[in-house]
Amino acid sequence: MWKKTDGGRLATATRKMAVGAVMTLGLTFGSVAVVASPAYALPTNCSGITFPNNFTAWKCTSGTGTYRTWAKCLNLPTNTYVYRYGSWVGIGNFSSVTCVRSSTRAEVVATSGVQKG
Repeated sequence: MWKKTDGGRLATATRKMAVGAVMTLGLTFGSVAVVASPAYALPTNCSGITFPNNFTAWKCTSGTGTYRTWAKCLNLPTNTYVYRYGSWVGIGNFSSVTCVRSSTRAEVVATSGVQKG
């Protein structure tokens, strides 16, 4: 409770100073909390194709930044998975990856997508 002295003038002045200080702190810290950081944009509108069954390519047509294709390749002889990655590209370019095919090894694309950077 406020202590009344000087006929209440000092208490009123003290209250006004306290309210002013609280408002100043609130506005100062409130404005810091309200300041937004710039949006971090990523590639969008991405689509891909797998052909025939060991090659995949993806392309993003909007947004900003870079991306690369990834493929989860199934090794048929061992029935195990390995991830393969394409090169990093900018918006509007294709990134592709091929699962290995050789005389001793055959991989097919089990699933694929885009890693955004």
